[in-house]
Amino acid sequence: MASVINDPGGRRRIQFVGGDGARRAIRLGQLDRKSADAICRHVEALLGAKIGGQPIPKDSASWLSSIGDKLRDKLAAAGLVEPRAAVAVATLGALIAEYKSARTDVKAGTATNLDQTGKKMVEFFGEAKAVTALTEADAENFYRKLLEHDLATNTARRHAGRAKQYLAYAVRRRIITSNPFGAVKVATRGNPDRQEYVSVETVGKVLEACPSVEWRLIVALSRYAGLRCPSEHLALTWGDVLWDRNRFVVRSPKTEGYAGKSQRLVPIFPEVYPYLRDAFEAAEPGQVQVIARNRADGGQGNGQTTNWRTQMLRIVLRAGITPWPRLFHGMRAACQTDLANKFPAHVVCGWLGNSVAVANEHYLQTTEDHFAKAVQSGAKSGADGAQNQAQTGADAKRQERTNSNEVLEVQASRPLLSAPVSTRTLEQVTLWRFELQFLP
Repeated sequence: MASVINDPGGRRRIQFVGGDGARRAIRLGQLDRKSADAICRHVEALLGAKIGGQPIPKDSASWLSSIGDKLRDKLAAAGLVEPRAAVAVATLGALIAEYKSARTDVKAGTATNLDQTGKKMVEFFGEAKAVTALTEADAENFYRKLLEHDLATNTARRHAGRAKQYLAYAVRRRIITSNPFGAVKVATRGNPDRQEYVSVETVGKVLEACPSVEWRLIVALSRYAGLRCPSEHLALTWGDVLWDRNRFVVRSPKTEGYAGKSQRLVPIFPEVYPYLRDAFEAAEPGQVQVIARNRADGGQGNGQTTNWRTQMLRIVLRAGITPWPRLFHGMRAACQTDLANKFPAHVVCGWLGNSVAVANEHYLQTTEDHFAKAVQSGAKSGADGAQNQAQTGADAKRQERTNSNEVLEVQASRPLLSAPVSTRTLEQVTLWRFELQFLP
């Protein structure tokens, strides 16, 4: 427990016993009692967190980030907080550099994305911007600025999500107590404006315009097997192709961090088989990688690739087709849409390596075939309905004639009564197969 001690001349000091049992003091100098008591409460909170190995309470952490260097140095000298040198990352530029160097666990593509977002943050906020000075309003302005630069909404959200990672690291480093990007929407959503179904006819023309066997396989794997491009193409080896079982193993760098999601089995679809066979026959002796030529690593298999999108764009234009948005993703989405019309959702998602929710949000599309089938189904239902109605009308007329004949037959067989029959003596009259039965 800490207590405030009054010294001569209006000076105050806070005295407490540390976790090691040693008595320590923090000299505050001349200070009013109320302010000294407030500091004492935070000292007690810091001491409790230190001894118990618990996080600093939120209000004390907020207070700690707002105090001056002089008082903080005194707290550090008393062993209550880390020395100033350990929290030297105070500017945005230093924070970004430290976080990037600490993320040795990420792939090259993720590191590139983090670097791009870091540059945008420095460009907007300034390298010398104090991390503690960032506010939620600053984060919202950064996101709006991204949209003003004609970035797609999902692209802007991805940048905001990575900016959120940087500031989350600052929270863990106890430089700040809350993340300014906490309220910014970072989840990506399906964008119908950037979805266009790539039909079989269209991809057929693209395949004809491909310059090589390998490029035809790249397109076929994207459109007919739904592989993520280029990562899953580059990871494919001839050892992964199980010819005797009519399937192949797809290794997914994107999902390998999730349990049981590092690889999946995909059928060798009939549309894929001829292109896969042609590539196998054209492969060099001892070639391991299925895609060996269109990569920057010279076939070493380290996952590097040249700019496939640029070459794909040339192929599409050579085929005389207007390029669709998101060239490779569009083919993968069309593949999932087609398969979803033939197989259960969980089976298709297992083959493509995503979830039903993701498929519904980002992949599945409404095609012209869906409209055509709906119209055909509606026309058939209408014809059947008209036929049923006609048959029902004819049946009704036949039934009406039958009922009339039955009534006449019953009336003809009924005996004449000279007087009304009393309801007391006639308890039940049952008409059954044109016979009258009178029960007493």
